[in-house]
Parts: sequence; structure tokens; C-alpha cells
Amino acid sequence: MKNIFKRITPLLVLILILSCSNDDDTISANNTPPTLTKEQLSGTWVISYFENQTDRTLDYEEFRFLFNAIDHVEADVEDLNIDGEYDLFSDEINGQTYTIVDISFREDSSSTIVNNLLRDLIEEWIVTAINDNGTTIEFEERVSNNPPEILHLTKL
Repeated sequence: MKNIFKRITPLLVLILILSCSNDDDTISANNTPPTLTKEQLSGTWVISYFENQTDRTLDYEEFRFLFNAIDHVEADVEDLNIDGEYDLFSDEINGQTYTIVDISFREDSSSTIVNNLLRDLIEEWIVTAINDNGTTIEFEERVSNNPPEILHLTKL
């Protein structure tokens, strides 16, 4: 009986080694950062998620953001239409090329609350994900002294 175990043990070890796969050690093509174009960004969007150390999505539930293909963005909330600009460019971060969206808004003297909320969105945002049909875009704040802010836009 000992003789059978001595012969079977090396065979079992060999089977175990050969059945292991290293496919989890390689980076698939699907791990490349998504690319966003101005045409994809054009349209009306809402904030479906915004985290700035806490979930602040409800603060923006009345906002609508209209992006056009010529670097203009407009924030609509209540009876206010606040003009802004955006720039879309690519940059290398940790060896991978990401799409960056740099958003800015002008201040509106009629609403301090709206100005403060929009000030939180004036950032360079890294595009981290785009769903298959392009209706949801996920962003992460590019530069932060705290955990990065997270922003999700959903197209109307």
C-alpha cells in the first residue's frame, strides 16, 4: 500500500501544478482607461452620485448640466443658468493615458449656495468608467489632499 501512495503522490502534485492558470497575472485589454470625446459628453446630464468624504448627491438633485461640443457647459438650477467652460484632454497617470475633464463655472451673484455647490465641481476630473451605452460617466478628482472626490454623471 505504501508503494501505491509513493507513486500516486508525485502524479497528483503534477496534476495540481499543471491545472493552475496564470491568466489572473496578466492585464487584459479591458483594463485600459476609457476614452471620452466631446461628442459623447454633449447633452444634458444630472449628478447621479457625488462623494466628497460623504455622499452629497442630494445636494445636486435639482441641477442639470448642459455640455456642448465647443467647450461650453451650463448649470441650470432653480431659475439660474450659470455659464461655465470645460476642457477635455488626455494625460498620462501611472503609465496609463486617461481622459481628463477640467470644469469651471463663473460665479453668480444671486446665489451663494449655488456658487458654493458649483465650486465643489470646479476640478480636473479623471474619467474612470463609461457604461456600455454611454449614459453614465464616472469620474475621480485628479488632485486631492483628502480621499478623492467621486462624481457620476447620468445623461438625460
